[in-house]
Amino acid sequence: MSAYQETLQKIFRPTKCTAASTFTVFNTDDLTEAAKLTKVYYDKANSSSLQAALDQAVEDCKTKDVELVHYSIMTFISHYPEARKQGLRVPSLAARHPNLFAQCGTATGDEKLLDYWREDPNMNEHHEHWHILYANVPMPNPDPTKSNETYMKDRFGELFVYMHRQMNARYIAERLSVGLNVTKPLEDFNEVIPEGYTPSKHLKTQTTDGSAGKDYAARPVGKTMSMGDNTSPGSDFTVAKVTKVRELIKKSIETASPHSSGYFLDENGKQIEPIVADKLGLAIESGLKGKFDNLSMYTPFHTSGHVILGTTSNGVMGDVRVACRDPIFWRWHRHVDQIYKRYQEKLGPNKFDDCPPVKISSADISLAFKEDIGKDIKELKQLVDPTQDETVMKWGQTNFGAHSTTELHTKMAKRMFTYAEDDQSSQEIQFIFPKEWYYFFRVENTSNQNITVTFRVFIAPEQRCNEFNDWIEMDKFKQALPAKSKIVVARDCDRSSVVRQPPQKTINTLDDTDIARQDASKYNKRAQEVSADRLDENYCDCGWPFPLLLPRGTREGMKFKLFVFISNWELDKIPEQDTRCGSLSFCGARNLKDKYPDLRPMGYPFDRPFKD
Repeated sequence: MSAYQETLQKIFRPTKCTAASTFTVFNTDDLTEAAKLTKVYYDKANSSSLQAALDQAVEDCKTKDVELVHYSIMTFISHYPEARKQGLRVPSLAARHPNLFAQCGTATGDEKLLDYWREDPNMNEHHEHWHILYANVPMPNPDPTKSNETYMKDRFGELFVYMHRQMNARYIAERLSVGLNVTKPLEDFNEVIPEGYTPSKHLKTQTTDGSAGKDYAARPVGKTMSMGDNTSPGSDFTVAKVTKVRELIKKSIETASPHSSGYFLDENGKQIEPIVADKLGLAIESGLKGKFDNLSMYTPFHTSGHVILGTTSNGVMGDVRVACRDPIFWRWHRHVDQIYKRYQEKLGPNKFDDCPPVKISSADISLAFKEDIGKDIKELKQLVDPTQDETVMKWGQTNFGAHSTTELHTKMAKRMFTYAEDDQSSQEIQFIFPKEWYYFFRVENTSNQNITVTFRVFIAPEQRCNEFNDWIEMDKFKQALPAKSKIVVARDCDRSSVVRQPPQKTINTLDDTDIARQDASKYNKRAQEVSADRLDENYCDCGWPFPLLLPRGTREGMKFKLFVFISNWELDKIPEQDTRCGSLSFCGARNLKDKYPDLRPMGYPFDRPFKD
């Protein structure tokens, strides 16, 4: 372990601190302070050294809010070029807070049927990591020549809506799998909430002396949202404030139509400026106050809901690392999504008048399990990218339809998780795991020109396929098609555009996201071209966990629709993924100033309602 990494590990070890921790990513003021502290670390590294910045964070843990320091240093490590070059890795949630990694909460009533899914530690870690990469306030630039500049990542607001919509679509499929109804939006802020949630006594952070620390209180049945009001003067965290800004957003959305993107309105109904998807998503997520002077009346909405619901009982909703465990998280986010969905409905259906000259039908789609393909390709398990894909594609060209299946399988697996740095006590963790498969798409280019296309693959429960926001993205990738050709495209399920890459497919990688260098080499075809000390630049920890790629389904079989849409890559510009790094769809561009790697609206073609 390098000296840099040793110091980084030290930052996350419990230490004596004089400041109480109140930091939450759902408070814009807290994130603004984190941005300032991140800039301190950038300036220290640029004026002195990377080691000096890390040493500063060690000292800050003794006097500042330790969670503020942790968030700031994780942001620093994720974006500072030299930190990435040196291969610095933020310790996994399992290493930082082992008690937050365990499955240890219980919902009330039938909601407990989904405890295993909401409590999945890798899914909760994905949620935390996404909010580290995508802060909702302007962040400092690590470039020393641009140290006075700030930035927000490209299309942050739109991606907030899309990533959380996809989480909820998967949650809905899971609910249907166990016989529950679709998630009910939490739209009545005076509702007596019937679902409760009780965290285990083991769900704690680490305190300054290394003992189990911060408790998360139960959220009993029968609470209302207003019980979490912060009545301090000027507070944004009240039901009255949240209700007011929601109505302002809704009125603005109603100005949109198939012929106009609509306008942001002020409190008097006066048009301020045209709506764009990214800014609308940001208004819904954390408001436009403090970001755009002319839109300061758009105070925080989604984030205020988190704080209010978390404050009703000092529960998990105020902490991004554990918020997903509470059923109310999913109800709140369903409501948030329904607001944005209304905007998409007002815009009307897509026209689809720019599709490429290709042909594909249901008969041209085949799925086959890897283990069955391995019976014909004996060396399949020994092959690595890109050789494996090339070999399977050649096999599919001559054996299309062989070993074809109309069912995909999951199983409920178990693993033991041992708490790190304590008494070595263990807990059994339940998790879903899919039986791995390949897609085979037989597609014809009818033109006389070589073309490049984008494959977009989605699934939806049969009973939800008429709801465009309930379709689940499974994959998205670029593919060249020769002129006047009919070829078979093979695609490994573990290359999914939503999955964290390299995929976590073993017990060791599920319980610690710091994947060993040799594992990364297996998945990156450029690994041999990159020096060992730079290899860690080529992948990141953001993305959906591979074990949750497929919904659970039922023992008898649950019906889903599979949808394959082919769009014109020249209008999409999906990059070729020559390395396995994070999630293309959920985590977007890795570099600060890069554009999101798809020019289409997020979720396309399921970004608009269907034609009647």
